[in-house]
Amino acid sequence: MKLEQIRTELKNTFLERDEVVDGLLAALLAKESVLLLGPPGTAKSALAEAVCTVVEDATYFRWLLTKYTTPEEIFGPVDIRALKQGSFRRNTAGKLPEAEVVFLDEVFKASSSILNILLTAINEKMFYNDGTAMEIPMQLLVGASNELPENEAELAALYDRFLLRYTVGYLTSDDARLRLLGDDKIGNYTGPQLTHQELEQLQDTVDNTPVPNDILELAESIRRELQKEGITGSDRRWRKVIRLARAFAVLHGEAKVSADSLAEAITHSLWQVPDQQAKVAQVVWEVANPVKQQVMEVLDAAEELMATLPTEDSELLQCGAEINSKLRDMVKQLQTLGDSPVVKEAVEKVEGYREQVKKRLVELL
Repeated sequence: MKLEQIRTELKNTFLERDEVVDGLLAALLAKESVLLLGPPGTAKSALAEAVCTVVEDATYFRWLLTKYTTPEEIFGPVDIRALKQGSFRRNTAGKLPEAEVVFLDEVFKASSSILNILLTAINEKMFYNDGTAMEIPMQLLVGASNELPENEAELAALYDRFLLRYTVGYLTSDDARLRLLGDDKIGNYTGPQLTHQELEQLQDTVDNTPVPNDILELAESIRRELQKEGITGSDRRWRKVIRLARAFAVLHGEAKVSADSLAEAITHSLWQVPDQQAKVAQVVWEVANPVKQQVMEVLDAAEELMATLPTEDSELLQCGAEINSKLRDMVKQLQTLGDSPVVKEAVEKVEGYREQVKKRLVELL
Protein backbone atom coordinates (compact mmCIF):
# COMPACT_ATOMS: atom_id res chain seq x y z
CA MET A 1 0.00 0.00 0.00
CA LYS A 2 1.44 3.34 -1.06
CA LEU A 3 0.42 5.11 2.16
CA GLU A 4 2.45 2.63 4.21
CA GLN A 5 5.43 3.11 1.87
CA ILE A 6 5.21 6.87 2.35
CA ARG A 7 4.93 6.45 6.10
CA THR A 8 7.97 4.15 6.25
CA GLU A 9 10.06 6.39 3.99
CA LEU A 10 9.25 9.50 6.03
CA LYS A 11 10.24 7.76 9.26
CA ASN A 12 13.52 6.61 7.70
CA THR A 13 14.16 10.14 6.45
CA PHE A 14 13.34 11.93 9.70
CA LEU A 15 14.93 10.12 12.62
CA GLU A 16 13.17 9.94 16.00
CA ARG A 17 10.07 11.55 14.49
CA ASP A 18 7.77 8.51 14.20
CA GLU A 19 4.88 9.98 16.20
CA VAL A 20 5.06 13.31 14.38
CA VAL A 21 5.08 11.60 10.98
CA ASP A 22 1.98 9.60 11.90
CA GLY A 23 0.27 12.73 13.19
CA LEU A 24 0.97 14.70 10.03
CA LEU A 25 -0.27 11.91 7.77
CA ALA A 26 -3.38 11.37 9.90
CA ALA A 27 -4.08 15.12 9.71
CA LEU A 28 -3.79 14.95 5.93
CA LEU A 29 -6.34 12.12 5.83
CA ALA A 30 -8.67 13.99 8.19
CA LYS A 31 -8.17 17.41 6.51
CA GLU A 32 -6.92 18.85 9.80
CA SER A 33 -4.17 21.11 11.13
CA VAL A 34 -0.96 20.32 13.00
CA LEU A 35 1.29 22.51 15.14
CA LEU A 36 4.98 21.68 15.55
CA LEU A 37 6.63 23.30 18.58
CA GLY A 38 10.35 23.22 19.25
CA PRO A 39 13.68 25.03 19.15
CA PRO A 40 15.40 26.01 15.89
CA GLY A 41 17.32 23.27 14.12
CA THR A 42 15.00 20.37 14.91
CA ALA A 43 13.83 19.75 11.32
CA LYS A 44 10.34 21.15 11.89
CA SER A 45 10.36 22.99 8.58
CA ALA A 46 11.96 20.12 6.65
CA LEU A 47 9.47 17.62 8.04
CA ALA A 48 6.51 19.88 7.32
CA GLU A 49 7.84 20.51 3.80
CA ALA A 50 8.20 16.77 3.17
CA VAL A 51 4.66 15.94 4.25
CA CYS A 52 3.33 18.92 2.33
CA THR A 53 4.84 17.45 -0.86
CA VAL A 54 3.40 13.96 -0.30
CA VAL A 55 0.42 14.82 -2.52
CA GLU A 56 1.43 14.83 -6.17
CA ASP A 57 1.00 18.20 -7.91
CA ALA A 58 -0.79 19.67 -4.89
CA THR A 59 -1.19 23.45 -4.84
CA TYR A 60 1.25 24.40 -2.11
CA PHE A 61 1.67 27.63 -0.14
CA ARG A 62 4.49 28.28 2.30
CA TRP A 63 5.34 31.48 4.17
CA LEU A 64 7.59 32.56 7.03
CA LEU A 65 5.57 34.97 9.14
CA THR A 66 6.98 37.98 10.94
CA LYS A 67 5.34 40.93 12.66
CA TYR A 68 5.89 42.84 9.41
CA THR A 69 4.12 40.29 7.17
CA THR A 70 1.16 41.90 5.42
CA PRO A 71 -2.20 40.33 4.48
CA GLU A 72 -1.26 40.81 0.83
CA GLU A 73 1.61 38.34 1.23
CA ILE A 74 -0.69 35.63 2.59
CA PHE A 75 -4.06 36.25 0.95
CA GLY A 76 -3.07 38.12 -2.20
CA PRO A 77 -2.74 41.74 -3.34
CA VAL A 78 -5.70 44.02 -3.85
CA ASP A 79 -7.04 43.95 -7.41
CA ILE A 80 -6.39 47.53 -8.57
CA ARG A 81 -8.90 47.38 -11.41
CA ALA A 82 -11.64 46.22 -9.07
CA LEU A 83 -10.64 48.85 -6.52
CA LYS A 84 -11.11 51.61 -9.12
CA GLN A 85 -14.63 50.30 -9.55
CA GLY A 86 -15.29 50.45 -5.81
CA SER A 87 -14.67 46.77 -5.04
CA PHE A 88 -12.06 45.65 -2.48
CA ARG A 89 -11.17 42.28 -3.96
CA ARG A 90 -7.92 40.39 -3.64
CA ASN A 91 -6.12 38.46 -6.37
CA THR A 92 -5.70 35.15 -4.55
CA ALA A 93 -3.75 33.29 -7.25
CA GLY A 94 -0.76 31.50 -5.73
CA LYS A 95 -1.78 32.47 -2.19
CA LEU A 96 -3.29 30.63 0.80
CA PRO A 97 -6.97 30.87 -0.29
CA GLU A 98 -6.20 28.70 -3.33
CA ALA A 99 -3.78 26.26 -1.67
CA GLU A 100 -4.42 22.59 -0.94
CA VAL A 101 -1.46 22.23 1.40
CA VAL A 102 -0.23 25.09 3.59
CA PHE A 103 2.86 25.52 5.76
CA LEU A 104 3.14 28.62 7.96
CA ASP A 105 6.47 28.96 9.73
CA GLU A 106 6.58 31.03 12.94
CA VAL A 107 2.81 31.11 12.75
CA PHE A 108 2.30 33.02 16.02
CA LYS A 109 4.21 36.05 14.77
CA ALA A 110 1.39 37.03 12.45
CA SER A 111 -0.21 40.44 12.86
CA SER A 112 -3.80 40.82 14.08
CA SER A 113 -4.96 41.73 10.57
CA ILE A 114 -3.73 38.35 9.32
CA LEU A 115 -4.92 36.40 12.36
CA ASN A 116 -8.53 37.51 12.05
CA ILE A 117 -8.72 36.15 8.50
CA LEU A 118 -6.67 33.07 9.34
CA LEU A 119 -9.05 31.97 12.10
CA THR A 120 -11.92 31.69 9.64
CA ALA A 121 -9.70 30.08 7.02
CA ILE A 122 -8.63 27.30 9.39
CA ASN A 123 -11.93 26.64 11.13
CA GLU A 124 -14.38 27.06 8.26
CA LYS A 125 -12.01 26.68 5.29
CA MET A 126 -13.57 29.83 3.89
CA PHE A 127 -12.11 33.12 2.67
CA TYR A 128 -14.33 36.16 2.27
CA ASN A 129 -13.22 38.16 -0.73
CA ASP A 130 -15.05 41.47 -0.91
CA GLY A 131 -17.92 39.86 0.99
CA THR A 132 -18.13 36.83 -1.28
CA ALA A 133 -17.50 33.47 0.42
CA MET A 134 -14.72 31.50 -1.27
CA GLU A 135 -14.10 27.89 -0.26
CA ILE A 136 -10.45 27.09 0.46
CA PRO A 137 -9.38 23.66 -0.89
CA MET A 138 -6.99 23.17 2.04
CA GLN A 139 -6.32 19.51 2.83
CA LEU A 140 -3.59 20.09 5.41
CA LEU A 141 -2.27 23.03 7.39
CA VAL A 142 1.03 22.75 9.22
CA GLY A 143 2.13 25.52 11.57
CA ALA A 144 5.54 25.70 13.19
CA SER A 145 6.83 27.82 16.04
CA ASN A 146 9.84 28.01 18.32
CA GLU A 147 7.63 28.97 21.24
CA LEU A 148 4.09 29.01 22.56
CA PRO A 149 1.99 32.11 21.88
CA GLU A 150 1.64 34.70 24.60
CA ASN A 151 -1.69 35.39 26.28
CA GLU A 152 -3.24 37.62 23.65
CA ALA A 153 -6.78 36.43 22.93
CA GLU A 154 -6.27 36.32 19.16
CA LEU A 155 -3.17 34.12 19.47
CA ALA A 156 -4.93 31.86 21.96
CA ALA A 157 -7.77 31.42 19.47
CA LEU A 158 -5.30 30.57 16.70
CA TYR A 159 -3.51 28.08 18.97
CA ASP A 160 -6.83 26.37 19.66
CA ARG A 161 -7.42 25.90 15.92
CA PHE A 162 -4.56 23.39 15.72
CA LEU A 163 -6.10 20.01 16.50
CA LEU A 164 -2.83 18.08 16.72
CA ARG A 165 0.19 19.42 18.61
CA TYR A 166 3.67 17.97 18.82
CA THR A 167 6.86 19.11 20.48
CA VAL A 168 9.96 18.43 18.40
CA GLY A 169 13.31 18.24 20.17
CA TYR A 170 16.90 17.50 19.23
CA LEU A 171 18.03 13.96 18.42
CA THR A 172 18.78 11.93 21.52
CA SER A 173 20.62 8.78 20.39
CA ASP A 174 24.23 8.55 19.23
CA ASP A 175 23.16 6.36 16.31
CA ALA A 176 20.68 8.95 15.04
CA ARG A 177 23.20 11.77 15.30
CA LEU A 178 25.84 9.74 13.42
CA ARG A 179 23.35 8.95 10.66
CA LEU A 180 22.42 12.62 10.45
CA LEU A 181 26.06 13.60 10.00
CA GLY A 182 26.93 10.85 7.54
CA ASP A 183 23.87 10.37 5.34
CA ASP A 184 22.76 13.14 2.99
CA LYS A 185 19.39 11.42 2.52
CA ILE A 186 18.42 12.13 6.13
CA GLY A 187 15.99 15.05 6.13
CA ASN A 188 15.55 14.90 2.34
CA TYR A 189 12.38 13.02 1.41
CA THR A 190 12.36 11.57 -2.10
CA GLY A 191 9.78 8.84 -1.61
CA PRO A 192 6.46 8.11 -3.35
CA GLN A 193 3.56 10.53 -3.60
CA LEU A 194 -0.21 10.16 -3.45
CA THR A 195 -2.26 11.21 -6.46
CA HIS A 196 -5.27 13.41 -5.81
CA GLN A 197 -7.52 10.44 -6.55
CA GLU A 198 -5.66 8.21 -4.07
CA LEU A 199 -5.90 10.87 -1.36
CA GLU A 200 -9.64 11.31 -1.98
CA GLN A 201 -10.14 7.55 -1.72
CA LEU A 202 -8.27 7.45 1.59
CA GLN A 203 -10.29 10.40 2.91
CA ASP A 204 -13.50 8.62 1.88
CA THR A 205 -12.28 5.55 3.76
CA VAL A 206 -11.78 7.72 6.84
CA ASP A 207 -15.38 8.95 6.55
CA ASN A 208 -16.64 5.37 6.37
CA THR A 209 -14.47 3.81 9.07
CA PRO A 210 -16.79 2.66 11.86
CA VAL A 211 -16.33 3.71 15.48
CA PRO A 212 -17.72 0.92 17.72
CA ASN A 213 -19.84 1.88 20.72
CA ASP A 214 -17.23 0.52 23.12
CA ILE A 215 -14.69 2.92 21.62
CA LEU A 216 -17.06 5.86 22.13
CA GLU A 217 -17.56 4.73 25.72
CA LEU A 218 -13.79 4.47 26.09
CA ALA A 219 -13.46 8.06 24.85
CA GLU A 220 -15.93 9.19 27.49
CA SER A 221 -14.00 7.29 30.19
CA ILE A 222 -10.79 8.99 29.12
CA ARG A 223 -12.51 12.38 29.09
CA ARG A 224 -13.66 11.89 32.69
CA GLU A 225 -10.20 10.81 33.86
CA LEU A 226 -8.57 13.81 32.16
CA GLN A 227 -11.09 16.14 33.79
CA LYS A 228 -9.96 14.84 37.19
CA GLU A 229 -6.49 16.12 36.28
CA GLY A 230 -7.87 19.51 35.25
CA ILE A 231 -7.41 18.80 31.53
CA THR A 232 -10.46 19.52 29.41
CA GLY A 233 -11.38 20.01 25.79
CA SER A 234 -14.34 21.64 24.07
CA ASP A 235 -17.14 19.56 22.58
CA ARG A 236 -15.94 20.68 19.16
CA ARG A 237 -12.42 19.39 19.84
CA TRP A 238 -13.69 16.03 21.10
CA ARG A 239 -15.86 15.64 18.00
CA LYS A 240 -12.84 16.33 15.81
CA VAL A 241 -10.77 13.86 17.85
CA ILE A 242 -13.17 11.06 16.96
CA ARG A 243 -12.76 11.79 13.25
CA LEU A 244 -9.02 11.98 13.78
CA ALA A 245 -9.14 8.53 15.42
CA ARG A 246 -10.72 7.27 12.18
CA ALA A 247 -7.76 8.70 10.27
CA PHE A 248 -5.26 6.99 12.59
CA ALA A 249 -7.18 3.74 12.09
CA VAL A 250 -6.84 4.04 8.31
CA LEU A 251 -3.16 4.92 8.71
CA HIS A 252 -2.67 1.75 10.79
CA GLY A 253 -4.62 -0.42 8.37
CA GLU A 254 -7.54 -1.04 10.75
CA ALA A 255 -11.05 -1.90 9.56
CA LYS A 256 -12.54 -0.02 12.51
CA VAL A 257 -11.25 2.38 15.15
CA SER A 258 -9.28 0.59 17.87
CA ALA A 259 -8.47 1.67 21.40
CA ASP A 260 -4.90 2.42 20.31
CA SER A 261 -5.96 4.67 17.41
CA LEU A 262 -8.33 6.55 19.70
CA ALA A 263 -5.62 6.92 22.34
CA GLU A 264 -3.11 8.22 19.79
CA ALA A 265 -5.57 10.85 18.59
CA ILE A 266 -6.40 12.02 22.12
CA THR A 267 -2.81 12.01 23.38
CA HIS A 268 -1.71 14.69 20.92
CA SER A 269 -4.91 16.75 20.87
CA LEU A 270 -5.84 17.47 24.48
CA TRP A 271 -2.76 19.03 26.08
CA GLN A 272 -2.59 22.81 26.27
CA VAL A 273 1.02 23.33 27.35
CA PRO A 274 3.98 20.99 26.85
CA ASP A 275 4.19 20.24 30.58
CA GLN A 276 0.82 18.46 30.28
CA GLN A 277 1.96 16.01 27.63
CA ALA A 278 3.26 13.33 29.96
CA LYS A 279 0.18 13.45 32.18
CA VAL A 280 -2.21 13.28 29.22
CA ALA A 281 -0.32 10.32 27.75
CA GLN A 282 -0.27 8.55 31.10
CA VAL A 283 -4.00 8.97 31.72
CA VAL A 284 -4.98 8.07 28.16
CA TRP A 285 -2.92 4.91 27.88
CA GLU A 286 -3.71 3.71 31.40
CA VAL A 287 -7.37 3.67 30.40
CA ALA A 288 -7.03 2.60 26.76
CA ASN A 289 -4.13 0.14 26.89
CA PRO A 290 -2.41 -0.45 30.27
CA VAL A 291 0.25 -2.68 28.69
CA LYS A 292 1.33 0.06 26.31
CA GLN A 293 1.44 2.51 29.20
CA GLN A 294 3.88 0.22 31.02
CA VAL A 295 5.91 -0.13 27.84
CA MET A 296 6.08 3.66 27.50
CA GLU A 297 7.25 4.02 31.10
CA VAL A 298 10.08 1.54 30.52
CA LEU A 299 11.09 3.28 27.30
CA ASP A 300 11.09 6.67 29.04
CA ALA A 301 13.34 5.23 31.76
CA ALA A 302 15.67 3.74 29.12
CA GLU A 303 15.93 7.05 27.29
CA GLU A 304 16.65 8.90 30.53
CA LEU A 305 19.35 6.34 31.32
CA MET A 306 20.94 6.76 27.88
CA ALA A 307 20.93 10.52 28.41
CA THR A 308 23.26 9.95 31.39
CA LEU A 309 25.75 7.98 29.28
CA PRO A 310 29.12 9.71 29.77
CA THR A 311 30.98 11.14 26.82
CA GLU A 312 34.34 10.80 28.57
CA ASP A 313 35.95 7.38 28.12
CA SER A 314 37.22 7.19 31.69
CA GLU A 315 33.76 7.84 33.11
CA LEU A 316 32.18 5.33 30.74
CA LEU A 317 34.58 2.61 31.95
CA GLN A 318 33.40 3.24 35.49
CA CYS A 319 29.64 3.11 34.92
CA GLY A 320 29.13 1.49 31.49
CA ALA A 321 28.66 -2.00 32.88
CA GLU A 322 26.06 -0.77 35.38
CA ILE A 323 24.11 1.05 32.66
CA ASN A 324 24.21 -2.05 30.49
CA SER A 325 22.92 -4.14 33.39
CA LYS A 326 20.02 -1.76 33.98
CA LEU A 327 19.11 -1.91 30.29
CA ARG A 328 19.17 -5.71 30.44
CA ASP A 329 16.76 -5.59 33.40
CA MET A 330 14.47 -3.32 31.38
CA VAL A 331 14.42 -5.86 28.55
CA LYS A 332 13.40 -8.56 31.00
CA GLN A 333 10.70 -6.31 32.41
CA LEU A 334 9.32 -5.70 28.93
CA GLN A 335 9.32 -9.40 28.11
CA THR A 336 7.01 -10.07 31.05
CA LEU A 337 4.36 -7.92 29.35
CA GLY A 338 3.73 -10.44 26.56
CA ASP A 339 4.67 -10.67 22.91
CA SER A 340 2.47 -8.02 21.29
CA PRO A 341 3.98 -5.90 18.48
CA VAL A 342 4.34 -2.87 20.77
CA VAL A 343 6.28 -4.96 23.30
CA LYS A 344 8.50 -6.52 20.63
CA GLU A 345 9.27 -3.08 19.19
CA ALA A 346 10.18 -1.76 22.65
CA VAL A 347 12.43 -4.76 23.36
CA GLU A 348 14.20 -4.16 20.06
CA LYS A 349 14.71 -0.50 20.92
CA VAL A 350 16.16 -1.16 24.38
CA GLU A 351 18.37 -3.93 22.96
CA GLY A 352 19.62 -1.34 20.49
CA TYR A 353 20.58 0.92 23.40
CA ARG A 354 22.45 -2.02 24.96
CA GLU A 355 24.35 -2.57 21.71
CA GLN A 356 25.39 1.08 21.67
CA VAL A 357 26.78 0.84 25.20
CA LYS A 358 28.50 -2.50 24.56
CA LYS A 359 30.07 -1.21 21.34
CA ARG A 360 31.61 1.76 23.10
CA LEU A 361 32.89 -0.41 25.94
CA VAL A 362 34.46 -2.91 23.52
CA GLU A 363 36.22 -0.06 21.72
CA LEU A 364 37.79 1.01 25.02
CA LEU A 365 39.02 -2.44 26.05
